[in-house]
Amino acid sequence: MYNSAFSAISLRGELKSKDFQAARKEDLNAWLVDQVQKAVEISVDGFEACMSLRQEFRKGKAVWVVESLPQQLVIRKISNNIRRLTWVKQASRDIIVGDLIGFLKSDINYRIYKLDIQSFYESVSPEILISRLYRDTSVSRSTARLVKSFFCELSNKRIVGLPRGISLSATLSELFIRDFDAAVLASEKVFFYNRYVDDLIVITDGTENPKDFVSWLGDKLPGELKFNDCKTDIGCILRQPKKNDFGKIRHCFNFLGYELTIKNPAQEHCARGVLVDICESKSKRIKTKIALSLLSFNKNSNFELLDMRIRYLTSNYAIYDPDQDRIRMAGIFYNYKRVNVEDRLRELDLYFKAMLLGGGGKLSAGIMELITREQRRKLLSYSFCRGFASRIKYHFSSADYRSIKRCWVNV
Repeated sequence: MYNSAFSAISLRGELKSKDFQAARKEDLNAWLVDQVQKAVEISVDGFEACMSLRQEFRKGKAVWVVESLPQQLVIRKISNNIRRLTWVKQASRDIIVGDLIGFLKSDINYRIYKLDIQSFYESVSPEILISRLYRDTSVSRSTARLVKSFFCELSNKRIVGLPRGISLSATLSELFIRDFDAAVLASEKVFFYNRYVDDLIVITDGTENPKDFVSWLGDKLPGELKFNDCKTDIGCILRQPKKNDFGKIRHCFNFLGYELTIKNPAQEHCARGVLVDICESKSKRIKTKIALSLLSFNKNSNFELLDMRIRYLTSNYAIYDPDQDRIRMAGIFYNYKRVNVEDRLRELDLYFKAMLLGGGGKLSAGIMELITREQRRKLLSYSFCRGFASRIKYHFSSADYRSIKRCWVNV
């Protein structure tokens, strides 16, 4: 039976392997007792006037880091209590995309709505969340009280909505929008619905008025949430195309890092084709990382570091996931495993070769002067297409990761 109490035993169970990096081996047990005892005190007293937060910027967005381990333990326990007792959880990106591709191949009439919730975390209402937690009999009063204390401290620090970067924020955001998810799924017109944080995909039978349907969806959003109109994409797919339209592209849209292209069946009584590629914005980001890696080499002539960065971009690797406290695979294949056409991968290979062989402007010309023939040959042996198709793997240490990412920290 799950223990939702904020006891020393349950809070100690929230420790992760990364937490022990700050402790000295000779006094590990004393350190553990001290950290857990402080967490117990926070669970009794609340977060007011004691929450230690540091703001960082990642990929141009502000995220928050809880610096105190005892506070982290309490926050993790709150999050796990809510997840375990209310069954809220964040969906898997890979499963969502896989299910979507399967449905898009269906030989039926449908209309696709791709929508984005504007400033999702920042627009979440603390008052609605706190009220919902206090009304939910499955959630303990101590958990609800600590969430209220958490929001009070955020308000004191002038942080609006939910702070990005904190695990509890993901849990609370899912709880906040759960009724919206249920309402969309309950609609008779909806064939398929899924959401990944603030990105939504809705597929209907196509009989509704698109403008009215989007308005209905907007009315169902809780609190002050609203859709970003600039990112709304709607496509209508007819069941039976004309004979001269077999194999033609019907609709193309981006979703969760992929570009999905729906094609008419090649002939009668066949499934629709769905081409899946890396979306353009992700491809551009990788090109930027290549250029920044070469620019860094142009300044420091550190070929070993350049070689490691290109290996990292073109291959796959094991990485520690602090939220799940486990090792997972990432890289060019594992980040885009649903890709079934290699246009963007080939484009990345051509871009990288052009940069190395003098076809990429001033930066490329500068690299030509610095790099030796042997070094160029080694770099040209790396390939995005090959790294994807063969699932090539390399090992990188924690120090390697820090060095690799230093030149593109905000990309």
